[in-house]
Amino acid sequence: MSRRPRAATAKERARTLRDEAYREAIAEAAEVLFGEHGIDGTKMEDIARDAGFAVTTVYSAFRGGKAEIVEAVHERRLSDMVRAAESYVQSEGPALDRLAASNRQSVHFFMDHENYLRMHLREGHAWFLADAVAGRVRGGAIQWAPGVGAVVEMVEQGIANGEFDLDDARRAGKSIVMLQQLHLSEWIERGSSDVRMRSSNASGRMPDSCSARPGRATDRPSRLRSCASPDGAAIRPPAS
Repeated sequence: MSRRPRAATAKERARTLRDEAYREAIAEAAEVLFGEHGIDGTKMEDIARDAGFAVTTVYSAFRGGKAEIVEAVHERRLSDMVRAAESYVQSEGPALDRLAASNRQSVHFFMDHENYLRMHLREGHAWFLADAVAGRVRGGAIQWAPGVGAVVEMVEQGIANGEFDLDDARRAGKSIVMLQQLHLSEWIERGSSDVRMRSSNASGRMPDSCSARPGRATDRPSRLRSCASPDGAAIRPPAS
């Protein structure tokens, strides 16, 4: 009597593992295609072909169709990045250092997942607007909003402890996210081979030429750009 339940449980575990493997392979193939052709330009047949499955298998793994696949791609990529950003909010140290480290981590993430970056850029999302991501898939907005919120919260912490001379933390935080998108877009336009951008990002150095006060720069995003290194991570404290 006891063997049959154990056998059934083993089969269920095997089926679950198989289904998870299918979903992972499908999401991985879809991410590449979304980056190359956009979400609208990718058909379920294309995803099935590149994943190596029949179309019926793809629909069996993702009963919600392409929208569910898009959500799965967002979830598998954004969850780790958002957790990292939120960890910087809770960590010790100057807000300036934590904010710069968080930005470097985010830029590294997108550079290391170029297809996912291209997927976002092709859709034309304004990264500082979670609702813009929600326009394509609700799950993406659920993951995206806390990431933007973490940047804003670190700016608020910097204002509170006197590191930043700012009137509007929300606007400043969103400007930082906007600059990340701008610089990563330029990196893609250059053929994603700009070694200078990656090495600058990895070094963690702030450019000496950046001297504008953040409080003034955020009133005009174009001026804030002068306070960002090519990776968008350089943020300066108030001028002494």
